[in-house]
Amino acid sequence: MYNQQIAVEPHMRLQQPRITNRILVVRPEVEILSAFKHVFAAEGMILDTYNTCEQALEMLKTNSYAVLIAEVDGIKNHGNTDFAFLSDVRKKHPTVKIIILTSNGNATVKKRVLEIGASYYFEKPVFVVTIFAALRELRIMN
Repeated sequence: MYNQQIAVEPHMRLQQPRITNRILVVRPEVEILSAFKHVFAAEGMILDTYNTCEQALEMLKTNSYAVLIAEVDGIKNHGNTDFAFLSDVRKKHPTVKIIILTSNGNATVKKRVLEIGASYYFEKPVFVVTIFAALRELRIMN
């Protein structure tokens, strides 16, 4: 027996699914968004940052994201908007992983976001290394 090499044309090769490193971040604090962009860029991540749910929904119409990192306040006046936003993202973009950050966390907020389909729920303060660890577990980051 001998080894025979078979030429494989480029279009015949199996392609590995490409995992995007693009992340959508929704937080009300503009200063934090700017800091996030710099820290994540240093790790090779592309961040699109917005401070409203409406802006984020518009971006989801035209861009593909691996992850949505969103701040949920859980406060009565804004909480329903947050939950509606997350539900909308989950329905229209089922493959997008969701990471929640909150400063007003409680058992009810946690239960709702996990029911909606969040992969992670963190109460602030949250260190960037914690978010990076979550991204590694989601296989978004090496």
